[in-house]
Amino acid sequence: MTIRRYVVAGCGQVGAGLARALTLQGHDVSVIDPDPEQLKRLGTNFTGLQWADSPLDREVLVKAGIEQCDGLAAVFHSDATNVAIAMAARRLFRVPRVVARLDHPVLSESYHRLGIQTLCPQQWGVNRLVQLLCHSPFEVVASLGSQVDLVEVHLPPRLAGRAVEDLAIPQDIQVVLIVRSGQTIMAQPGLRFQAGDVLQVMVRGAAIDQLRAMLQ
Repeated sequence: MTIRRYVVAGCGQVGAGLARALTLQGHDVSVIDPDPEQLKRLGTNFTGLQWADSPLDREVLVKAGIEQCDGLAAVFHSDATNVAIAMAARRLFRVPRVVARLDHPVLSESYHRLGIQTLCPQQWGVNRLVQLLCHSPFEVVASLGSQVDLVEVHLPPRLAGRAVEDLAIPQDIQVVLIVRSGQTIMAQPGLRFQAGDVLQVMVRGAAIDQLRAMLQ
């Protein structure tokens, strides 16, 4: 596994959980929060670096390793703070991967165009609850951004023999992996489904209903 360097700005429940998860995967993590009490959420077993200072300070970001990091997550409870940190990471430090938490994501599309991924926890949670309550035919494996999920699908029998591209919509739905008889296969055009296949599919949030219809 490639070890990467990440900066997490904000050590609330989301930030602390993210930082612990990244360190458990073996990555180098620096967490910044001006409130020392918030940093206690990391626990005594946290092996990353902690900075009780403001991530809006350029020198603090540099000390935390932003110039060499592979990604930054701004996850304070303030949209303005998160956007300011994210913009600095992208424009001043050229961080390749930047994610900002937005509780009111009215301008999320504008930030996407600037290379900043956004996540609205409330909206994601609402969408997930709808899926569970409606007995969705698939399971969300991972959120790949504010609008894209990786979902796991058990192939309906009627789709056996159909090609991978038959279950795709450009920019919205794409089969990426097929688990078949205990082996994982990369989905390629022309590959045909077999009975018992389990698919992993990238789907944009707005296309969830289209995927559901294709599986019925």
